[in-house]
Amino acid sequence: MKSSQIIGQPRRAFDILRERDCRFVLFGLKGKEVSWRGLRLLAFVFFGSLFFAACILPVLYWIAQWAAINEAPQLAKSFLANRVDKVFDFLRWLPVLIGLPGVMWLCHLRSFDSLGLGRTGHVRSTLVCGFLVGSLLIALLGTGQLAFGATFFNPRAEVSLGQISEWVALSFAFATIVALTEEVIFRGLILRLFYSATLRPWLALILSSAFFAYTHFKIPPGGWTKVGAVHWDTGWYAAYWMLVGISVEFDLKRFVALLLLGMVLGALMLRTGSLWPGIALHSGLVFGMLLYHDLVNGFEIGSFWGSKALIDGWAGVLALAILFVIVLTGSLSSHQRTRALS
Repeated sequence: MKSSQIIGQPRRAFDILRERDCRFVLFGLKGKEVSWRGLRLLAFVFFGSLFFAACILPVLYWIAQWAAINEAPQLAKSFLANRVDKVFDFLRWLPVLIGLPGVMWLCHLRSFDSLGLGRTGHVRSTLVCGFLVGSLLIALLGTGQLAFGATFFNPRAEVSLGQISEWVALSFAFATIVALTEEVIFRGLILRLFYSATLRPWLALILSSAFFAYTHFKIPPGGWTKVGAVHWDTGWYAAYWMLVGISVEFDLKRFVALLLLGMVLGALMLRTGSLWPGIALHSGLVFGMLLYHDLVNGFEIGSFWGSKALIDGWAGVLALAILFVIVLTGSLSSHQRTRALS
C-alpha cells in the first residue's frame, strides 16, 4: 500500500466523525463492511499480556533473589528495589511490543506507510509545531499550579547548565519513546480496530479513547506493591488489580482528561491521515511534564489545577476540550498538510 493511500489531504471539520474513511479500515474490508475480529484480537493481546506477566513475575523475582546472593548482587539488588507493580507493568508490555509486527500483519498493515508513519511533506514543521503546542499546554498548567500554590519550585538537584541539559535530554528521549509507542499502538492500531468494527467513526473515536483512559488507571498504591516477599500468586494478584484498579482509584476529572487527550490525538490522526502530528503533540506533553517534575516538588492535589499529572484537574480538562475543538474544526494551513512524497 502506498503512503498516498493513507497520508493525504486533511479532511474537513466534522467529516471525520460522520463519514467513514476506507483508509482507516483494516483487514481489507470494503464499503460498509464491518468486522469484530479486530476487537477479538485486541482482547486476546490485552488478556494474553496480563497472563504472560502474571506467570513470569514470580519467576523473575526468584531468579533475582538467587542472583543477589550468588552471582550479581548489585544488579540484582537494584532490580529488587523496584515496586512489584512497576515491574509487572513493564512485563506486560514485552509481549505486546514483540508481537506488534505480527499483529500489524494480521491487520493488513504491512508497511510504515500504511500504519501512518510514512514520509510526509513539511514533516519537520509538523513535528516542531505539535511538540511546542504540547509543551506550552503543560507550561500553562504548571504556571497555574505555581501561581496558586498547588506546588512550589524545588529542583531535584542544584540547577546548572549541565544539569538542565541532562534533564532536557533525558526528558526528550523518554517522551519520544513513550509517544511513539503509544501512538502506534493506540491510534495506529486500536483506534482502527474499533473503526473497522462500526460504521460510526465518532463511536470508534470515543470507545478507543475510553480504552486509552482505562489503561492509565493501573494498580492502586499500597504496601503490597513493595518487593518484600513475592509468592507464586503475586503476579495474578497484580493482574487482577491491573484489571479492576480503575474501580479503586477512579477520578472523574482524570478519566475525562485522558478521554479527551485520546480524542485529540485520534482526531489528529483521522484528519491528517498521519501519526506524526499526534506523536509530536504527545511527546511535547510528556516532555513538559517530566521537565516540570524535575523543577518542582510537593504537590497539593486540587480539583482545579490537578496534581502531579497536571492534566488531571478541571483546568487540564478545559484546556484539552478547547484543543479538541481546535483540532476538529480548525483549518490546517498548507505547511501543516501531510502529503505523501511518493
